[in-house]
Amino acid sequence: MVKCGACGKFLSTAEAVKCGQCPVLYHRACVGVSERSKVNERWQCPECKRTIPKGNNSSTPVRGMVTESENLKSAISGTSSASENMATSSPESFHQELIPEIRLFRDELCRVREELKDFRRDMVELRECLVMNNKRMDEMEGRISILEQKTQCSRSVEINELEQTVSRLTSELNDREQELLAADLEITNIPEERTENITHTIVLIAAKLGVSLDERDVVFADRVGVRNQGDSADEGKGRGRRVVVRLARRQLRDELLRSARVRRNATTADLGLPGPPCRFYINERLSRANRQLFYRVREATRQLRWRYSWTRRGKIYARQEDGKTAHCLRSEADLIRVFGNDAVRPPSS
Repeated sequence: MVKCGACGKFLSTAEAVKCGQCPVLYHRACVGVSERSKVNERWQCPECKRTIPKGNNSSTPVRGMVTESENLKSAISGTSSASENMATSSPESFHQELIPEIRLFRDELCRVREELKDFRRDMVELRECLVMNNKRMDEMEGRISILEQKTQCSRSVEINELEQTVSRLTSELNDREQELLAADLEITNIPEERTENITHTIVLIAAKLGVSLDERDVVFADRVGVRNQGDSADEGKGRGRRVVVRLARRQLRDELLRSARVRRNATTADLGLPGPPCRFYINERLSRANRQLFYRVREATRQLRWRYSWTRRGKIYARQEDGKTAHCLRSEADLIRVFGNDAVRPPSS
C-alpha cells in the first residue's frame, strides 16, 4: 500500500493525486484539490513548490545580506517553535495520531491473512485434485494394460485360427487340384523332335508295356517346360521335355502305372524315336504343391539314406528300409516331423 506524502496515511492509487515533479502521491483533501477537478500533469505538490526560487534578485550585496539575516531569523524561530511544539506535545496525543495508522495496518494484515487462507485453501484443493488425477491415471493405465493383454491374446488366438484355416483351405485346394489330375500321367526322358506325334508315341509306349491303348483313349498329350534352344542337328540328343498325358479313364492310368513298375527297365528301343535307346519313366502327375513336396522328400531321403520314396493316388510316401513304417507326407509340417529340421532343405529357386 502507498502512503500519502502529507498525512502519512494509506491511500488508493486510483483516488490519489500525483505530483508532476516528484513521485509522491497525496490525498486530494490533504493538498486542497476537489474530487471533481481534473489535475494537470504539470501540477506540483507543496514540497516541490517550496523549492522554486523567488523572482527577486539576491545577487546584490545588500539583498544578499538581508536574505541571509532573514533566513537566520526564520531558522531560529523554526527551532524555537519546534522546541515549543515538542514541549507542548504529550505522549497521549502522539498515541492518538498513531492509532489510525495502526488500525489501517491491522486491517491490511487481516486482509493479507484472509488472502493467505484462501491461497492455502486453493493449494489444498489443488493438491487433492492432483492426487485424484494421479489415481485416475493409474487406474486408466492398469485398464489399458489389461486391454492390451486381452487384445494381444485375442489377436494371437485369431492369428492362430487364421493360420490353421489358411493351411486347411490350402490343403483342401491341393487335394481338389490333385483329384482333377486323377487320370493324368507324366512321362520323362523321351527324346524330342519337332515333327513328332506325341499321341502315337504314347500308344507305342503302352503297347511296349503290354497295355492295349487306342488314340481315342488319350484326351490330350503334350510336352511341358522350356524347350531346348539347340538347332535341328541336336534333336534326339539329351533329355527332352516331360510329357503330360490325360487318359479317358482312370483305370487305364492305373494299369499303365502297374505295368511300368513291373517293366522298370523298358527303353525307347523299337519306338521309332531319334537317338540311341534310353530308359523312360512313367509316374502319376502331381499338382504343383505336391511336386515341390515330393522333390523335397526325395532330397531328404537321399541325404538321410532312406531307401524308398514314392507316390500313390496323389499322395507321397517314404520308408526308411524294408520292414519299417511307411510315412504319408501331406505338408511341410509332416516333412519336418518325419525327417527333422536338419534334413529339410527348401527347393532351390
